[in-house]
Amino acid sequence: MLSLSQQTAVNGLAIMTVLFAIFNLVILLVSRLTTIKPSALLYAIFQPKSPGTLTLPSAPLQEATSRSAVDQLIDVKRSRKWHSFVKFSPGPRLSLTYTFPLTTAYIIENVVSSPSFPLSLFGVIHARHAITQHARMTEDTGAYDFKVSVTDAREVDTGAECDVTLEMCASVTKELLSSTVMTFTSTSAKKAKLAKKNKPALTDEEKAAKGKLNAVAKEHSFADKVGKNHSVLYAGVSGDNNPIHHPTYCKLMGMSKPIMHGMYSLARAVAAVEETFKLAKVDKMRVSAAWKLPLPVPSEAKFSYGELKDVKGTEHAKDVEGAGGAYKKHVEFLVARDSKRGVLPHLRGVVSW
Repeated sequence: MLSLSQQTAVNGLAIMTVLFAIFNLVILLVSRLTTIKPSALLYAIFQPKSPGTLTLPSAPLQEATSRSAVDQLIDVKRSRKWHSFVKFSPGPRLSLTYTFPLTTAYIIENVVSSPSFPLSLFGVIHARHAITQHARMTEDTGAYDFKVSVTDAREVDTGAECDVTLEMCASVTKELLSSTVMTFTSTSAKKAKLAKKNKPALTDEEKAAKGKLNAVAKEHSFADKVGKNHSVLYAGVSGDNNPIHHPTYCKLMGMSKPIMHGMYSLARAVAAVEETFKLAKVDKMRVSAAWKLPLPVPSEAKFSYGELKDVKGTEHAKDVEGAGGAYKKHVEFLVARDSKRGVLPHLRGVVSW
């Protein structure tokens, strides 16, 4: 018969064994959902990078994070399901926003969860997205190659951010198809609190402007009901299975309800702009967008868009000027939702051609 101290030790060992098994199951579950390797999750947990700070690799950043893949094929059946879900006009041409679903899993697994990635893996947010389309991808493009790397990293008033650049080209001809810059942010609670304290209070007019388009020639709008299963269905067609978008698994991340994929909102907005302005035959175009606030699931998203009367003086001016005046037309889009606090902006961007 075991003594009291021996029995206590046995019980303690049993509890530790159960806890270790649960921990491993959680790691495997999150790994399966996010495509992040278990080793990368363990590295992030036990050698954590501080949120809102930069942790640069010893080698040059772009060199340390550069990854590439060749001779990738488009799954036409899956592509059509995704395009149908975001209401993109049917046909062989692909939306320029589809480059992200094509490479999401690869980027998360090989770049964002890499030890060389300069931001903390936990809490990192995809905040901005800019795509320059040089030539339209279609179902007949055939094989494609892509290269992805972190091209810049910097500290900001709320923490730190970095740019992940994705370039895609046709495998056979090597024609450059598109260049995308994704900006990821990591927030420091201390820095964010200080930045909020030092930020000038907005006037009522400025607050109202956040929920409206800038001056446009004609405003177009529609409502999109985001049902309780919308994010799960989108995850199925896009391959983006981040737990924050799942009604059950989001609770593992400390969330009471899921939020909608930001790339869904962007793709849906761009699809509407392309259809209204008949851009099917336009090869060279650019989309630049920034997410403002999350879109909870369920909710009703209100989309509005229109051709800007003057892009100067808007938040898109700098981006357009950086393109060297290559684009003559600019359609601004806004995705927002109503709340007790008024109209809350979710996404604002511009399509230029």
